[in-house]
Amino acid sequence: MLKENVPASKFVTVGINITLAIVWIAYALWYARAFRETGTWGFLVFCISETILACLYVFRTAPRRVSIHFVDWIVAVAGTALPLLFSSTGVLIWSGGSVLILIAFVIQIFGLLSLNRSFAVVPAQRVIKTGGLYRFVRHPLYASYLLAFAGYILISISLYNILIIAAATTLLFLRIRLEEKYLLTDATYREYHAQVPWRLVPFVY
Repeated sequence: MLKENVPASKFVTVGINITLAIVWIAYALWYARAFRETGTWGFLVFCISETILACLYVFRTAPRRVSIHFVDWIVAVAGTALPLLFSSTGVLIWSGGSVLILIAFVIQIFGLLSLNRSFAVVPAQRVIKTGGLYRFVRHPLYASYLLAFAGYILISISLYNILIIAAATTLLFLRIRLEEKYLLTDATYREYHAQVPWRLVPFVY
C-alpha cells in the first residue's frame, strides 16, 4: 500500500520543475498565437503570466514531502491542464474581460511574491507562507485563476469554453479541499488555517 507522502527527491524535483516549465512555455506560446490572431490584449497578459510562471518553476524551492495520493495527482494535473484546452475562437462579448485578466495577473504576481518560490502543483509540504496576500486569504493564486476564467469567458465565449471553464472551476475547488486536507497534517499550517478563515475572498469564502 502506498504511503500518502514521501520525502522529495532532488532529482525528481528538478525533473518535475523542468517538465512544468516546458508546459507553461507551451501555454505562453499558445496565448501569444491567440493574441496575434485576435488582437485581444487579454491573451497577451496571459502570455506574460505563463512565461513568468515557466521561469519560476525552474527556480522554485524543493518540498520537504510530496503527496503521492492518486486522487491528489489526478485532480492537480487535470486542473492544471484544462486551461490549455481553451479556445480563442469564441465570441468577444465585452472587452473589459481583458481588464479582469490584468487584475488577475496582478493578484497572481503579488501572490507569487508572497510565496517566494514556495509553491506547488500537487499537495506538498514546504515552508508555510503567511505574509503578503496570504494574510487575507489562504489561496490568493486560486482566486486569481477564477478571476482570469471570468475574464477569459468574456473575451472568447463559446459553449466549448463554458464547459472547459466549468470543469476547471470544479477541479479548482476540489483541489483546494484536497490540498488543505493534506496540509492540515502540519501543525504550522493548522495554526495558519485557524488564523486566516477565508479561502478565496475575505468575508465571503
